[in-house]
Amino acid sequence: MYEGREEHKERLEDERERKFEKEVREKLERQEELLEEILEDVKPSHTVTGGQIREIGNPMIALKPGNSPVFAVAPLPAGVKTFAAQVAISSANINDVLVLDPTDPTGQKFTVTIDPVATEPITMELTWTYTNTDGSVATVTGTFSEVLDVTGGTMSQVA
Repeated sequence: MYEGREEHKERLEDERERKFEKEVREKLERQEELLEEILEDVKPSHTVTGGQIREIGNPMIALKPGNSPVFAVAPLPAGVKTFAAQVAISSANINDVLVLDPTDPTGQKFTVTIDPVATEPITMELTWTYTNTDGSVATVTGTFSEVLDVTGGTMSQVA
């Protein structure tokens, strides 16, 4: 069957358009795959499984009644992202006042104002609880004790 000049031009144009559309579609699909791979690589984990509480800030603030030492939580796994709205903090002494650092959006820093009438030596049992987005709960506890004066020991020179 004979194809006229105009029909031939239209057929070639249609073929070029289909080929172009196919190439664009394939490139877009590959870009989407690459973006998904990148997202998986950079997406932080949001599931806290545990951690450790440590005292931070001014080391001169002793664990004494009425003092306000500062603490921080290092959640696990390393690099997990936390949000203050999902954090609860508590102390075994119900008269201690615990306050999350309002400038910390992660909820990992907090201050404890020790009960002003607590008996010495002070031992604090602190709990940091995190509710993960999936509803599971991670609990991190720490026990901190007042350091009493040293009454003896030995000393040696270190070269």
